[in-house]
Amino acid sequence: MAEVGDDPVLWAIACGLKPQKWQARALWLATAGLLPETAKKNGIQEIKNELAVVAANGAGKSWVVCVLIAYWLWRVRKGAVVVTSASWRQLRAQIASGIKTMFGGIFPQWEFLDTRVENPVNGSVCHFLSVDTPGRFEGIHSRREMGDDGIMVGGLLQVFDEAKTIPNAVEAAAQRSKALSKVVVSSPAGLPSGFHYDMFHNPQRSSLCYPMKVTAYDVDNPDFDQIEKIEALHGKDSVQFRSQIMAEWTASERKGVVVNAVHLARMMENPPSNAGEWKSKSEWRAFVDLSWMAGGDRTAVAIRRGKHIDRKSTRLNSSHLKLSRMPSSA
Repeated sequence: MAEVGDDPVLWAIACGLKPQKWQARALWLATAGLLPETAKKNGIQEIKNELAVVAANGAGKSWVVCVLIAYWLWRVRKGAVVVTSASWRQLRAQIASGIKTMFGGIFPQWEFLDTRVENPVNGSVCHFLSVDTPGRFEGIHSRREMGDDGIMVGGLLQVFDEAKTIPNAVEAAAQRSKALSKVVVSSPAGLPSGFHYDMFHNPQRSSLCYPMKVTAYDVDNPDFDQIEKIEALHGKDSVQFRSQIMAEWTASERKGVVVNAVHLARMMENPPSNAGEWKSKSEWRAFVDLSWMAGGDRTAVAIRRGKHIDRKSTRLNSSHLKLSRMPSSA
């Protein structure tokens, strides 16, 4: 495998995998900072250290993430990878499990855990961090430098999977670690906002990265039956078609707004003077977001009475959560 070690695509093929055309290009772009000569051989003339991918549902985003992480662990001696996603469940079920399934048989000496993957042969390690702990990103470094034997060692890879739901504060904290490569992957969010969106639409930000858009038509074998089904159900101009098929950010069709977190905190601390007044049971409303697994997720409960909102959260599993009966709507 050493003869293909300087090319992540040839390495993946040597591992028995079959990358799609867009996935191959994504791997070359993601490793351009590590392997600039390989990137140039594959038509990438401007070397950058950041890749942003927005892809349609089912395009194969997780495949790219898993292969990239495994390649980095194999190729970069004393390297480090930091991965975060929308939730701890996403990290464990999609990324950690995917890496073990794809590479556990090829590299039996590696250690595959829910919280990390380690390659004891070259001292590289991958950490999985939940999005509610942005400060932890600052403590993980792997500086690229010359080793005692004259061979380059070290190098940090940062991966943001399903970035549409990762807070900007997490990405801002990660910037302080000076990654050799940074990869941000997601399907498009309903509303055009966030650091992932900015990597495509903010000129200053997009000039620093490789923006890559993958529609349902860009995969090697498009699922035309699914495409036609969504078009028939919702139409080509619908939010569903533009988001799921065309990988476009869309404005929400629901009657709602995204509230600035600072403004929300001020509102919670200083409710209206008549917040405790309501006329009937019909003004009671409740919202519950259940955490189905132990880990980083929280179960959140919000109760509105007139203009007053009570908000609670807990790390308890949903099986432990009991709510008192709420008055029914009139």
